[in-house]
Amino acid sequence: MLFEKIVRFIVKIFMYVSIAATLGMLGITVLDVILRWVFRSPLPGVIEISQVLLVSIMSAMGAVILEKRNVEVNVVVDAVPRKMART
Repeated sequence: MLFEKIVRFIVKIFMYVSIAATLGMLGITVLDVILRWVFRSPLPGVIEISQVLLVSIMSAMGAVILEKRNVEVNVVVDAVPRKMART
């Protein structure tokens, strides 16, 4: 019981880190595009920062698995025969 509470707490922290990383990546990308078009001067290192933030976003995979909220791609799911598909 205690172990499950600790795991859920850690997973929640990773989820919030992932949300912050997603918003950060969105913000720097929008800022980079605006600066590139308006001032013809993009931000240096935006691609590298986005790559680091992408790794942070993957830290939420524990929350996805724990809560069983996986994203389904309906085109692929519908194409799989019923015998092979999990329900």
